[in-house]
This record gives sequence, C-alpha cells and structure tokens, in this order.
Amino acid sequence: MWRLAVFFLLAVIWSDAEAQEAEPRIAIIPVRVDAGTGLSDAPGFSSAVLHQEIEAAFHATDTFRIVSSNPMELSAILDDAVNRGQTSRLRTLAVDYIIAPTVQAAELSRESFDIPALRDQVRVEARARLRMRVRVLDATTGELLDPIPVDVDWSGDPTVTRYDSSEARQYNFSQADFVAMSREAGRRLADAVLEAVYPVQIIARDGRQVWLSRGGDAGYPVGTRLRVLSGGGEPLIHPVTREILGYRETRLGTIVITETQARYSVGEVVDEDGGVIVDGSIVRRMVSE
Repeated sequence: MWRLAVFFLLAVIWSDAEAQEAEPRIAIIPVRVDAGTGLSDAPGFSSAVLHQEIEAAFHATDTFRIVSSNPMELSAILDDAVNRGQTSRLRTLAVDYIIAPTVQAAELSRESFDIPALRDQVRVEARARLRMRVRVLDATTGELLDPIPVDVDWSGDPTVTRYDSSEARQYNFSQADFVAMSREAGRRLADAVLEAVYPVQIIARDGRQVWLSRGGDAGYPVGTRLRVLSGGGEPLIHPVTREILGYRETRLGTIVITETQARYSVGEVVDEDGGVIVDGSIVRRMVSE
C-alpha cells in the first residue's frame, strides 16, 4: 500500500512539474506612465502597486509563469527589437514573452453628491478612466505583436461621509482607490494579452452548436455576441521598420454564447455571411464592445 501511495505522490509531483514547464514564461517591464497623464503626480499613486497588480492578474490566469529579469536589460532589448529590428539579444533571456505596459492617458475623479434625506452628509464616489497600450515581444521568434489597447473604466464603491462646508466639494483619490483601480487595470490588461497571445478558438462544432476554448474566465456571459474570424492570414508588415504589425483576418460570421463552464464555453452560430465556421476559427468580441 505504501508503495502505491509513494508512486501516486511522485506522479502528482511529476505532473505538476511538467505543467509548470509548459507554462509560457513572461517578464513584465515596470509600467511606464506618460508624462502628460499627470498620474505620477497624483497623491497616493504608486506605479509599483500598479505593476504588482498586473503581475497578480497574469498569475491568476493560470496560463503564464512570471520570471524575474533585469528591467533595464528588458527595456534595452525591447528597444532594439522595436526601433532597430535587432533580436539577437533575445537568446540570452530565459523567457517566452516580454510584456511592456504603458499608461497613455488618465482621468481621475472623486466627487461628492448631496443626499436629500441626510442634509449634513454626502455620497462620495471615485471614478477613473485609463487608456493603456501594451507591447508584447515574442522572445522565441523575435516577432513583435501589434500594440494591444486596454481601456479601463473603473468606479469604486460609494461611501457616505459628513460634509464640511469649509472644504471644497472635490475629494482626492485615496490609497485604497488606487489599489482597487490598479487591480481592475491589471485584470483587463492580462485578459487582453491572453486573448492576443492565445486567442479564443472554436474547438468543436455540431450543426449550429460550437464549443470555445475558454470558459467563464474569458468574460463572455450567456447572451454575448462574438465575431468569428479566420486565422493564419498574411502578415501585415510596417513599410519602414519591417516589424509584423498583425495578420489579416477575414470575418466568417457571428455566434452567441449559450452556456459557460469552467474551462470551455458553448455557443450557437447566428450567421456565416463571410464563410464557414470551422475548428480553429478565432473568436473575438464585437467591435462596438
């Protein structure tokens, strides 16, 4: 009996090690905040907290393994690949992808609103809008993926506080607000990168019913309409830098989600105006979403 238990334990350890080895290794460059955003000057804001929340969100996907690397070295290697087309230094890295997030614009507000039933108190709400861009460099091939836009529209839980007429009716962002905002930004960013690197695909079809390669973690609730595109098109190459900006994708049709499970989703074909939806077709959100 003890031999069976030892064998089972070793099998579990081997399986976990094999799964960890299969996880793509990523290195995340510290978040760059453009000077024009004013975010770095906001009291209580910390780019380190935003970076930590981004790392935590990538870890929560159960897809990537984060490895530590020298930030300055990563930035220099990314700069060589983007601006000079040089990828030879990538061989020195033990990573599969380099992730470089940038905050391009930010709007922060924490305003108070009257509560008719409570004359001496106000409701305070924090809101933030972030426009981010993420560069992803495939360190195994030297391919630079097209920039990934990430828009974050966050609202905090409203709080009620006593109103002091001697104070302005404008409240500063609290540290807790920044943490909550950073957590939402990290989740949105990790989801966007995951969709770009490993896009959701059709994995099976039976009549008008299709199965998708991701489940509830993809953020597609029942009733969501999605575009279905053909993959593997011709690369789109920048005429000057010669970097690959993306690939041609042809719209095949539309599906609607009918069921979500932990690791897969089920949908129904709505139309196939652009071609036949088959296994391997790529699924993306509607443009308007």
